[in-house]
Amino acid sequence: MDVFSRSPPNSFSFSSDVIRSEIQRAGPPRASYFVHDESGLATIPSQSDQHQSPSRSLSSAFDKETFGSTAATVPASGKGKKATPEELLKRKIRRREVCRVNQQRYMHKQRQLLIGLEHDVRRLQEELKSFELQHHSMTMGIPTQDTVWSVAVEYFRLFRHGFRSPPDPLNAFALKFLRLSMAPDVTTGFEYGPEALLENWKRFSLCFDDVRVQLRRLETGDAVDSLVVSTITSITISSDTLRQAFPHLNSDGQAGVRGAKLLDRRLVVQGSVSFDWDSKTDRVTRVMTQLDMLTPMLRLLGSLEDVSRVFENALITPEGRLSGAEYRFIE
Repeated sequence: MDVFSRSPPNSFSFSSDVIRSEIQRAGPPRASYFVHDESGLATIPSQSDQHQSPSRSLSSAFDKETFGSTAATVPASGKGKKATPEELLKRKIRRREVCRVNQQRYMHKQRQLLIGLEHDVRRLQEELKSFELQHHSMTMGIPTQDTVWSVAVEYFRLFRHGFRSPPDPLNAFALKFLRLSMAPDVTTGFEYGPEALLENWKRFSLCFDDVRVQLRRLETGDAVDSLVVSTITSITISSDTLRQAFPHLNSDGQAGVRGAKLLDRRLVVQGSVSFDWDSKTDRVTRVMTQLDMLTPMLRLLGSLEDVSRVFENALITPEGRLSGAEYRFIE
């Protein structure tokens, strides 16, 4: 018979001393979950805490209460910190200051950009005037063959955009052209001399905006050695026009209403310029300009009465002639 059959079933089990020593050496079992106490801190309870005696549970609760009150007095750090109203106000003020500084930087950059653009515009305008002068010098030389036809063509090439505030070199060139191609006593019917003719162009160009003169046709006039040029002149009525040519339209009442109708409107005026030629001196002796300003004015105002009121006290005639003595210059 097997000897082991005579022994009790648990004769080879560990003694209680051995088991007690092993339990003391072994650490407490790990928990797989967290418990949050009243202070908001996470703790890891052990199995022994779950099965502890009432006295130990009471002691543990006392320790937690004490620790929780202590933790509440210690200021939290990191992301879990709750900002005070003073700190929130400081943050708001600091954020506003940063925004203000950024806005000032942006506005400074915009101002610098605007200054740079204005400088570029002025430079381009000066270059444009220089190129225009070069163009006039190359394409508008004094006619090699002195005829009334060649003089008329060069005359309108020079004044096709009016003559508003020209640079000094261009002004000198235009005056030289008029003196060489026209008689010293050339007349417009009211003034005499090349200087007066050039002055009329300046005054007319200062009175209206965006002057453009187009040639329609050139034909021989009734007189011997005369030429009649049909033109289309486009002009814009500006505030300077009302102040210088129609000052009575700046007043209140019905006159002011008529002025408001004309302001910033574009007039397309049919006209003609006749040149009388002296074949002995090969120069122009007479330049007569006729404009029909009544027709476009009638289209804008709608009645002949309003048109007559507009020209009644005006400093410009319906034929486009400015009053020399009464006209006031704009520089």
